[in-house]
Amino acid sequence: MIKPRTKRTKENCLESAKKYETRSAWMRADPNAYFAAHKKGWIDDCCAHMKSLHVKWTREQCISIARNYKSRSSWFNGHQLSYSAAQRKGWFEDCCTHMEVKIVRWTRELCMISARKHKTKASWRSYDINAYNASYKHGWLKECSAHMVASVEKWTLESCKESALFHKTRRAWQIAEGGAYKKALNNNWLDECCSHMEVAPCVRIVVASVFHKNITGSGKLDISEALS
Repeated sequence: MIKPRTKRTKENCLESAKKYETRSAWMRADPNAYFAAHKKGWIDDCCAHMKSLHVKWTREQCISIARNYKSRSSWFNGHQLSYSAAQRKGWFEDCCTHMEVKIVRWTRELCMISARKHKTKASWRSYDINAYNASYKHGWLKECSAHMVASVEKWTLESCKESALFHKTRRAWQIAEGGAYKKALNNNWLDECCSHMEVAPCVRIVVASVFHKNITGSGKLDISEALS
């Protein structure tokens, strides 16, 4: 039996939004409420309590929040922003000293089992970041996500920023979340979304000035000779 569609009011959109810390988290979990609020002009009121993705996190703040959780997975599910900040800043292990240690050696089979529970990469990454990262690291991501459907998410600057936070380089982000990366590229948001990322070392080929004389006597750079 098909459930009747909920008529979205400002009140039930506000109630829905209160469950989430970021706009993108709300959009992924309850897109009907999110887009209704956006269409009706309630979006800013509904998101007034939400935190900016680019809070200046300190080590003390991350440790304080982490103490509320007994395991790394519960911390991730409960407060992704501080979790991601601690990973990026190198404070992660300091924040987790009080937590139960559960060592999982991720194999291709375990990653496949984890991936089958999700329909999109975004959902998988949000709920099981360790399996997702392991599959990416070992080159299994494409195979593990073969059954997944392309996200129909309407990418905004905020959701692109949150997507980017899970990746250390632009290339890694582009491979894992092509839709978000392309949207950021097309809207000139890349620098803002990637401000936390490591800068890949520039690979430069220094070509010596090797010239040869042609029949008219003009100088001309011979690249093949320079690289030999």
